[in-house]
Amino acid sequence: MSKPPSCNALKSPNCYRGRDRSRELRECFCGTAHQAIGELTPGCEIFGFTKGQFSLMDVVTAILAQIGPASIDISTWTAASADIEHCYQFISSGKIKSARWVVDSSFPARQKEYFAALVKKFGAESIRLTRTHAKFVLIRNDKWNIVLRSSMNLNKNPRFENFEISDDADFADYFGMVVDEIFKSKDVGVLPSNHETDTDFKQMSVLGESYQENGFSLHPNNL
Repeated sequence: MSKPPSCNALKSPNCYRGRDRSRELRECFCGTAHQAIGELTPGCEIFGFTKGQFSLMDVVTAILAQIGPASIDISTWTAASADIEHCYQFISSGKIKSARWVVDSSFPARQKEYFAALVKKFGAESIRLTRTHAKFVLIRNDKWNIVLRSSMNLNKNPRFENFEISDDADFADYFGMVVDEIFKSKDVGVLPSNHETDTDFKQMSVLGESYQENGFSLHPNNL
């Protein structure tokens, strides 16, 4: 049995220590993400709780509305089809210039149709599979370096959740370095560039931590 896709061998530091910064605390029990985050200012630090009035994608939308077109990196345990479609519409409209996805290696088996939609919309080269529960979105353009961390996955989940927004170039560089290494790593799951998801999954075993589709093993790399 092959070992599951993993980030254990990454060389990037697993802890970032930046300069002291002031943080704005908000009880975000208002109705929308736009109202919750308010106006973004350079170097902002915003932490908030929500009772589930809005989703992680709503926060991303509110940020993009203020900073303009940007490239994004998304790490999530799961994603819903509506949120995947929302991201894709932003690609089509130019609001998102590029997107990379780091998702949990169990996602293809847990949510086959959603994973198929993700690959179909963004392409196999934009997705990496690994054992992850980290939820963050890196949003960058020429003027902004937004790091969004949250307890929320990329789906609608009306629960008590938290989110944190930082505009910090050094912090964003750290997250970008980690994602870059994940995409280059030989220890994560990579789909072949000609991967098709409109056919049936022939074999996927979550319990065995072995993921195969159409005869292709998601671990180790198939470059």
